[in-house]
Formats: sequence, C-alpha cells, structure tokens
Amino acid sequence: MHKNSKHNPASEGGLLGEIKALQRELHDLAGMAHGPGLGIFRLLPGIGLDKWEDISRRHNLNHWLALPLDGEIRPRLESLQQTLDRLFATVAPGPLGGLADYCGLEDILDMEMERSRRCQTPVSLAILGLDDPGAVTRTHGRDAPATALDGLSALVRTAKRRYDLAAMFDRDRLAVVLSGTGPVQAQKKLTTVLEEFQNTPFCCGQGAPTFNTTCSAGVTCFRGRTEISVRAFMDKALAAMAEAVALGGARVNLSPLADLDMVPRETLVRSSEKKFLFTGKP
Repeated sequence: MHKNSKHNPASEGGLLGEIKALQRELHDLAGMAHGPGLGIFRLLPGIGLDKWEDISRRHNLNHWLALPLDGEIRPRLESLQQTLDRLFATVAPGPLGGLADYCGLEDILDMEMERSRRCQTPVSLAILGLDDPGAVTRTHGRDAPATALDGLSALVRTAKRRYDLAAMFDRDRLAVVLSGTGPVQAQKKLTTVLEEFQNTPFCCGQGAPTFNTTCSAGVTCFRGRTEISVRAFMDKALAAMAEAVALGGARVNLSPLADLDMVPRETLVRSSEKKFLFTGKP
C-alpha cells in the first residue's frame, strides 16, 4: 500500500471479522456456479502482501485474492493469474462426477503441504477406489464400475467440507485432501462414506438390475515436520489403499505418518525412553 496513506492500518482481528461476516452473508449464494460472477474488492491501508499471505495461510483464506498497489504491477498480475488458475482447477468439472482433475489435485496438495510446514498443522490425503472393478465389470457390465465410481464421487462431495478438495486421481480412483485433519478424524469421516457407499444400490440403465459393491480407502497424514515431495506423499496413500484391498477390502487403512518415516532414529529412541520413564510402559 502507499506509505502516505492517512488511514490507520487495519487490525488483523477487524479484518478477519469483516471477512467472516461477508462469508456468512454470501454462504447461500456460493453454490450458484452457473449464475453471474462477481469480484469484491477492499482497500487495506497499512497491510502489505507479506502480511496478507501470513494471515491467509493461518486462517485458510487462499480463495481470497490480494493485489498490492505499490511497485511494479505486472509481476503481481502474473501472480494473481497463477492463483486464479489454481483456484479454477479446484472447481472445474473433471471427467467424472464434477471433481477436480489431477493437475488441480497436485497444485492444491502442494499448497496444503506448504501451509502444514509453516503452521505445523496436519493435512491428510485419502485415495479411494472400488475393491474389485474387474469383478464388477464381469458381473454387471462394462459401465458398472464407472457408475459406482460416480456414485462414490457424489458421496464424497456431500461429505467433504467446503475447503477440502475432492479430485480424480486416475480413471479408477478418487483423492480427497482434508485440510487441518489428522489421521483419526480422516479415518472416521471416510468410514462413514464407505458404509454409505456399501449400502447404496446402483443401476446402469433403465430396466437393468441394481447392484451393490464395496470400496476401500488409503489414508496418510503430513504434519509439516520434515520434507517430503507431493509424489512421495501420494505414494504413501496409494500403498495404504493397496494394503486395504489386500486385507479384504471395504475398509479404511491408515499408513504411518508421512513425517514419522523421516524422523531420525535417535529422536524416536529418546521419545520411547521418555514414554517409559513417565508411564512405565515401553
């Protein structure tokens, strides 16, 4: 902002109160994806881009866009365009069930992992898929797996919070990014989804018989304590899902924390020693 502004800098508490009040007022209109669009602008004297980015990370305001008014404008506009592209990826319809695509998943997961590193808050990733799509095809026809997966995507979209992300991982699996959620909470939420899915009948067309099937989910969690790539984080969730299917399916399987595998062994030993001293249990 211009340094010669005669206005007093806005307090963080006042700014957050104003944003939350606006979000509450507009909550019912947020789902009108096919209606007219509107951008709302607010001048904030005394708050620079660094301060806004810090507030945005701590209070999950990534969907609010900021543009500094001082200095060279072009780099800021390019940054704004990149942010718009990332946001569009989270709402653009994917090939199945209106989910985000794989690129949107990678971008948002990268942002959430960065937030986790900065704020030491958890982010969980779940990958879901049918337990035996081949058997579903043989028994109910070639369109049956896609029909069931579309039904699963509908259940996931209903169950997730507005700031979680549901996306197509590949043609046979879905992914869900659960912001600020630890593994136990994630397991509880996904278990509910899997139970609803198992009890939901599907039909591939008028006059076709209905069928039921099962799915599994692999979950991993990152708490920002070590460095791990987005790809490696995804691989942990994939491995957990594969193990769930191997164990018989129709379950949520948790992988070890993504941070735990990379913590030095000496640190884990000290932690175990402290636990024994204070509890008497190994």
